[in-house]
Amino acid sequence: MAEENENSISSDAEIPQLTRPFIVGLLLIFLLAVICRVIFVTWTDLPRADPWRHIQLVDNIRSGAGFTLYENQPYIWYSPVWHYLAATVAPSNFLQWIAAAFSLLSCLFFTLFLYWRGANTGGAFAGGFLMACFGPAVAFSCQYGSEGFALALLTGSLLLTLRGRGAFTAIVSGLLFGLCLSTRLHFVFTTFLFLPLFRNLHRGIAFCAAATVPLLLHWWRNYEVIANSSFIFTWDGLATRGDSYSLLSKLVPQLNADVVDAASSLFIEIFHSGPQWFYDGRYRWEIIIFGLVSMLCQIGCRKISVILSGFSAIIYFLFIDDALSSHFFRIWFIVFPPIFIAVADVTTLYLKARPQRRWVAVIAVILIGLTGIIDLRPREPVSTKAVTLPPGALTETHYLVNSGFIIPKLSCDASPTNTLLECRCTSRTSRTSRKPSRNTELSSGTNASTSKMTSSPISSQAIATQ
Repeated sequence: MAEENENSISSDAEIPQLTRPFIVGLLLIFLLAVICRVIFVTWTDLPRADPWRHIQLVDNIRSGAGFTLYENQPYIWYSPVWHYLAATVAPSNFLQWIAAAFSLLSCLFFTLFLYWRGANTGGAFAGGFLMACFGPAVAFSCQYGSEGFALALLTGSLLLTLRGRGAFTAIVSGLLFGLCLSTRLHFVFTTFLFLPLFRNLHRGIAFCAAATVPLLLHWWRNYEVIANSSFIFTWDGLATRGDSYSLLSKLVPQLNADVVDAASSLFIEIFHSGPQWFYDGRYRWEIIIFGLVSMLCQIGCRKISVILSGFSAIIYFLFIDDALSSHFFRIWFIVFPPIFIAVADVTTLYLKARPQRRWVAVIAVILIGLTGIIDLRPREPVSTKAVTLPPGALTETHYLVNSGFIIPKLSCDASPTNTLLECRCTSRTSRTSRKPSRNTELSSGTNASTSKMTSSPISSQAIATQ
């Protein structure tokens, strides 16, 4: 159906030499990426996506409590790699800057990958420009979470596949990609981008074997935690039974049946006007335009690996995701790399065409860039309602002990004569220090204009069948 570029991942063709125009353009892209990220981070009062959770994890690591949130139980919702790395580098109030640094690095890796893969200078600049300046790409990779780190691992892995033809580079690339997957498992759809690697079967096998190692280590860690605990605290404190985890959900706790039921109950409640990428206080028609133009570029790029990577994610998020987590726009972050690769390929094709057709590529790049401008402006944090189960969804097996910015201290007393495990939850003051907010008020009633976030005392009781 489609053919890969001359200098594809598996090709034995020579890597293009870095020309002076390309180097100048690469430096310009780097400068634009720096400006966008510095402005975004500087203007952010508090990142929108789960800020307290990441702050507390890093603070606990630095204080010697390990990767824990509840009752000193190792937290399995995330891989600990990103948080341990960030905790080693700096205190939690520098988390966003560390994420921005990895996001910046991914722009360089990605632009080099496009050029060495076979895009001409204009095509590489088109894809690199979008990675550097497209609003959602900047916003989602400069949060407290691991998105920027995972993106750097993905782009570094892709780039490395082009810098060698032996098994060694395939192994190192596989290790990086496996670490990317264990960090953000949504990136599994980008696996298709490595399909050309399998034209050399030995390199393909070496890549897969290496990518499996970080995933197996991640699975084994979660298995050990689950095997030694009757109840596993996931998400923002949702207590799940240890015996409810399948082989797959031990690796991906988000696929646990109780978690899926609880998440879908919550998201149906809060997204009654439509997914966040479609309605976020207003109807976001620019995102629909972005999606349509992006799909046209993916089809027009004529690369089966890029088409499969982008459309497999789109199909899963729209029709298969039972937990409805894809209603959050930032979950779609993983479709940006294949989309920007497709834009680079289409730009390369049209720049080689007749002059009157070159404007098609230019218009596509400008149009996609414009649809993301609004996301370069930092948004207020997600309200506590977005991470709190509605009362009607609370049952003996679906009880969320935490609500957004409230960090509970759990004490559980079980009696051999009692068939119920009673968990009494009381809130404690967060140890988190934050930058002063510019008149931002959290929906929980906590005024974020102070430099320390605190929670109001609450008392609740969770009862789960033992």
